[in-house]
Amino acid sequence: MPTCHRSIHAYYRLWLNDAHRQDFGSKQEARQVYDEAKTQLLLS
Repeated sequence: MPTCHRSIHAYYRLWLNDAHRQDFGSKQEARQVYDEAKTQLLLS
């Protein structure tokens, strides 16, 4: 669903901005943030 996809990317942008980073350090880190985003978005 496009809305879910956009929500994940918005979460990524917020996470990266808060961490003062341009991109994730590794695929594993990106996956961890993705899992965190799914949990947070499902709870809201």
